[in-house]
Amino acid sequence: MSYDVSYRAASMWRPALILVGFASLCLVGLVGCGGASPRVCRASSTCSDGEACVVGRCTLATAPGPVAPTTRRLIVPAESIAFVTSSGEGGAEHRLASIALGASIGDSARILVRFPRGLWSDGAVAKAYLVLDRAEATQAGPSEVLLRAERIVEPWSLKAQAGLSWASPPQSLSITGAEARVAPRGVAPIRIDVTAYAVELGKKNLTSWGLRIEGKGDGYGVPIATGFVAGSAPRLEVFLNP
Repeated sequence: MSYDVSYRAASMWRPALILVGFASLCLVGLVGCGGASPRVCRASSTCSDGEACVVGRCTLATAPGPVAPTTRRLIVPAESIAFVTSSGEGGAEHRLASIALGASIGDSARILVRFPRGLWSDGAVAKAYLVLDRAEATQAGPSEVLLRAERIVEPWSLKAQAGLSWASPPQSLSITGAEARVAPRGVAPIRIDVTAYAVELGKKNLTSWGLRIEGKGDGYGVPIATGFVAGSAPRLEVFLNP
């Protein structure tokens, strides 16, 4: 068999929206903040007073940024996910702790992920990211990896095992800006800009087959947590205008 881990994500991550307050912040890599590099974080509780954790960095809650002060942040869990590898190692009965995106040595992998239709209007989206947690204690790199998310344009099915073959993935189209060049190792989660995709999710009567994520790099690529053992599964982070 040439396909790897696939499962009914709804049994583990039920479709839901988690609403979190958000303030206008300086986003590292998008807006220069000056001074020392912001500290890496996973939650605002780990930052200093007057700071908040945004896009994996502690930044001043009063700093200017590309998102308005009234923006709301939504975390949207996937309703269906498949982790597919080139070797077919594992299988649905063996849930892998991590997969390597962009690897040229060993097993290569891709992620297929589908999200529920957005409970927002298409004009309300200010910014959106696909968020991937890094996996620790596994081989990586040594070079940077280019990750790319594309919009899937045909059905794929966990139940019927359709589109889960490494040789025959579901067809997909590029999304403007939906790529990120990342270091093979790091602490903060990886974010890929999928604003255009989130805008589509807000359209009425939309039929969406989700995203296909792959990477291009050298060596062992960048290890991504599946959420089965550690970290969280791939998820959508949406910033909404009021």
